[in-house]
Amino acid sequence: MTNGFINTLVAFLIGGATLCFNFKAVDASGTLLYDGEGTIITLGDSYRMETPQMLIVSDGKTKGIYQKEIDEIVLQGVAAGGPAANSIQGIMDNPFEVLRHAGDFYTVTTWKGGKKSTSGAPGALPDKIELRSKAGAVYTIGILSAKKENSVDASSFVLDLDDYPTAVVTDLR
Repeated sequence: MTNGFINTLVAFLIGGATLCFNFKAVDASGTLLYDGEGTIITLGDSYRMETPQMLIVSDGKTKGIYQKEIDEIVLQGVAAGGPAANSIQGIMDNPFEVLRHAGDFYTVTTWKGGKKSTSGAPGALPDKIELRSKAGAVYTIGILSAKKENSVDASSFVLDLDDYPTAVVTDLR
């Protein structure tokens, strides 16, 4: 990875953080696929990401995805570092792997203070990250706020099935 802002962001997230973001996905034809806000809480390789449509939690070994609208949960195993972390499948297991290997699959551009940048000062987080695939799809992550977390309860990274008694559960572990 060559982008200092990305390296700084990954280190910040792994150390324990809450990040509020906007995510926009546009396919190669220019069709908007998604535009919405969410929150991610992180610690080590564990995370809890929530948007109005879904909740994704991972303790680094198991990932649970709850799709709110259809009341469905999918449970999956996660290999340490993602299976073949340098493959698209591997990076999809963990948002840290997406960032760590972004340059392998996407052209990465970051902005800080509204200005385009290719490096980041120590301790600086980007305001916006753009990932552009070779096929032309564009994924934009806007960082709305970031806060260091000194302690995060481990239960935040586990999807408790008892909290979703009517959900259909598919266990792919």
